[in-house]
Amino acid sequence: VSGDAITVHNGTKAYEFTTTDSGRSAKFSYTGNDFSGDKFFAVYPAGDHVVDMTNKTVTANIPTWQQAQIGTYDNANTKAALAVAYSENDVFAFKNATALLKFTVNTDNVTNVVFHGNNSEAITGNVKVTFGNNAITSVECLDTEFPSGENVEIKKGTWVELYAYHDDDHKYFVKGETYYIAIAPNTFTKGATVKFKIDGGSEVEVKTTSKNIEVKANTIYNLGELTYTAPEPEPFVFDWGLVGEHQGWDITNP
Repeated sequence: VSGDAITVHNGTKAYEFTTTDSGRSAKFSYTGNDFSGDKFFAVYPAGDHVVDMTNKTVTANIPTWQQAQIGTYDNANTKAALAVAYSENDVFAFKNATALLKFTVNTDNVTNVVFHGNNSEAITGNVKVTFGNNAITSVECLDTEFPSGENVEIKKGTWVELYAYHDDDHKYFVKGETYYIAIAPNTFTKGATVKFKIDGGSEVEVKTTSKNIEVKANTIYNLGELTYTAPEPEPFVFDWGLVGEHQGWDITNP
């Protein structure tokens, strides 16, 4: 869309190109006069990346926390979906490095949606994308820094969390609307689980499966309509008994 930006690497330096076009193709331009080269890696969206032109790899990031956008994924704020292209001219055919999870929220007061594999498969964080034969050949999740209280944990991102709150007037998912989450491709050997946070509280399970699921890049997976109904509270049960002397009562034949 208009305002989108890509980073083009020439093997020596990274340049940010922007567009005012919208549609399936767009013309991107760079305002400086120092751009040159004959082999290029382009990454969408623009950002800081590590590029190895010899091995045709790009190290980028798929965010673990993504902001919900009705009807699409978030590339304006958290830069969720990742696409790369290799070219030796001025035409770039971008290939999606992420898969998209599509779902509709059918519960009130949902502030967060969490997705994870049941065998702790890596799906977010720093990733290395390898390109070959005009296609992505692999997407490998790498160690990533995650805040943990006052410390930082170094680990792979084994979950993704979509949050709704933009401001006080937009802090919930809109009931009946469709959303998308971007994740790295992987195989969930023990299935996967979706959870809600209601009013920012504890996670509650909404949908789960134990089936082996292969998730591929450049593919949309429809999780369907997600609904959560809180369980009915357990009834209180009181045990009654006599306290004190039986005062002549026959306790063997009450």
